Amino acid sequence: MGAAGTGIRTIEDLKDRCWIDDVTGCWHWRNGGKKSGAPSMWLPGINSASTLSQALCVLTKGRRLKDGEHFRPTCKTKYCANPEHNKSGSLSEMRLAQNIKRTPVYKAKMMDTLRKRSVISDEQIAELMASKETAKEAATRLGISQSYVNKLRCGDRRQPYGAAPGASVFNWRP
Repeated sequence: MGAAGTGIRTIEDLKDRCWIDDVTGCWHWRNGGKKSGAPSMWLPGINSASTLSQALCVLTKGRRLKDGEHFRPTCKTKYCANPEHNKSGSLSEMRLAQNIKRTPVYKAKMMDTLRKRSVISDEQIAELMASKETAKEAATRLGISQSYVNKLRCGDRRQPYGAAPGASVFNWRP
């Protein structure tokens, strides 16, 4: 059991600072700081305000998070700290795993907006929206950036930087 003020050094220290749901087995952060509503903790040797994702990586894998790596709870409890309920992966994989359900009206509005501002065809966008591939895989296949894939999936249809070189008034020629 970790002493107060010594930081979180082990999984048991993390568990001691959580409320454990007997039914689901989820560990709910209750005894410690929060930053923007998310658990924030001190891990000796890392930094003064580690995220839950960073803590789980250090405590279970013995290393810091890699660039683009995150831990997400598979139990659907937003800030579950139970290592058995968390899986590591990229942000794109996490977004796909959320399996967001949208109403038909919202989807229609989103597709209408997408049709108005795209550098890829409507068929490619429909295929992208239905696809289960990661942003990196889709970007490679379509020849666009990962950030543009994510923007398209979120409903943003603005052209990526450099996609329409003639669109600037500075490129106009009489």
